[in-house]
Amino acid sequence: MPSFIVCSLSLFSFISLLYELSLKLYERFPLLISVKEGCPTYDELEELSRKIEFWKPLGRRLKFTDAELTAFHKDNVEWSETAYAMLKAWKEREGSAGSYCVLYEALCHRFVGKRDLAEELCCYHG
Repeated sequence: MPSFIVCSLSLFSFISLLYELSLKLYERFPLLISVKEGCPTYDELEELSRKIEFWKPLGRRLKFTDAELTAFHKDNVEWSETAYAMLKAWKEREGSAGSYCVLYEALCHRFVGKRDLAEELCCYHG
């Protein structure tokens, strides 16, 4: 009987380890889910701007300098307009490189923490 308990605990430990590894893989390689091809539209970026509370960490992940982020803040009174101005500038600066994939990764970054918005905007829904 004791060997069965040891075997069961080992199996449980193995399953737990597999689960932890799968979570780490998902965090490390989030593109295993189906991210859209192409670039977000201005309307999608405006919708996102209304849902994002802390836009500066997102701006940093999109490679804006602190000076650029300050300029967006000074030029716009409402936070949603500030976020939209930043996202619009990113789209125009990056062109076709301003993809759903890049935006997805930026939104999922640990300092931004908006995986839910990333999946809503950037992923296919089946």
